[in-house]
Amino acid sequence: MLVVLLAGGCGVSATDAAKTALFSAARVAKESDRGFADAFELASARARDTSSTQEERDAKMAGWERAADQVEGRLQQAYSALTDAAVALDGWESTRNAESWHAAFPCALEALEAVARTIGLADETIAERIRAVVNSVRAFAGGSCQ
Repeated sequence: MLVVLLAGGCGVSATDAAKTALFSAARVAKESDRGFADAFELASARARDTSSTQEERDAKMAGWERAADQVEGRLQQAYSALTDAAVALDGWESTRNAESWHAAFPCALEALEAVARTIGLADETIAERIRAVVNSVRAFAGGSCQ
């Protein structure tokens, strides 16, 4: 992905590559939130239209309901971790000490992976898009959350 190419040294600074990685991760979180909400509404309408009883509708929506109960909290954790990574990156620009953002990026990625697992309970397509970005950014950021 673009992040890996930027990190490879095409005349782009490491700071710019890290910012691109953060931007990509934040964008996929936002798109996933919107995509999950749209997919949930569509699934709910389909379940309502194809069910003859409330119990049947509830059974069709069980996976969606479990995921919906968790998605908002997971997304908030991801946004918080991405904010922490952005703050650490800003600090790196000032001090040139990469240790803080190297520690923050993996935590943001783990938070996004949790979002993917949760959304994957209901919609694997959205979850795969999140995982693709996480894997691309992980190739650049590396490490594990401390």
